[in-house]
Amino acid sequence: MFRDYFFNKQSEQSFRLFKIIKSFDAANFTVNKLSLIVGMGYAQTYKAFRSILSDLVTLTGKQPASDKEPEFAMMSADVDVDQYQFFFTPQIDQLPVFQCQLAE
Repeated sequence: MFRDYFFNKQSEQSFRLFKIIKSFDAANFTVNKLSLIVGMGYAQTYKAFRSILSDLVTLTGKQPASDKEPEFAMMSADVDVDQYQFFFTPQIDQLPVFQCQLAE
């Protein structure tokens, strides 16, 4: 229900992939394996993976050395699934219903 209200298609996809990647052993994770598991094309999965890395830069302040799979483990070490989900939650004053009330 939470995600129904706050997530768009891209954030839902990113969150789903993040949960799957976090469950992998970092040494065995590849974008190719991920694309096969989630049933998406390699290019679409790679684009989503890069988006997740970008989100992790925002969350952690760490800069990845590359956009390769091993960077995910380093970038996401201090970010759990709940924190990543919360990342997509807009601040309450940014919700349309509150913006209307604030404008009045």
